[in-house]
Amino acid sequence: MNEAIRLREQGTDEARLRLIELAEKNPRDAVIAYQTAWAHDSAGLEAEAAPFYEQALAGKGLSTEDRHGVFVGLGSTYRVLGRYDESLATLRRGLGEFPDDGVQRYRRAVEYYADHLDDVE
Repeated sequence: MNEAIRLREQGTDEARLRLIELAEKNPRDAVIAYQTAWAHDSAGLEAEAAPFYEQALAGKGLSTEDRHGVFVGLGSTYRVLGRYDESLATLRRGLGEFPDDGVQRYRRAVEYYADHLDDVE
């Protein structure tokens, strides 16, 4: 797992392939699911990332920081995929779990996308 994370941080496709293998062998591991989602998302494969993000949220064992990251990643991925209602619901759910943090650090990006929803293909 550590090697796959290191490779993901380097942006290699090998990381994504290793993480897929790990996810198949450990379908209930939320940490592996999150790392696999992240690798797909970073590669521009949002449609493939979404199920792994969903699996990560359904599982247990994520750190607080990782769980927060799943909400932000999944909400953003849904937006990119044009699944706006699911994006909003996910971000609101995340805000419910993290009311003191929420998405404040992403405020500029969220406001930009809110103003440019019609520009999304």
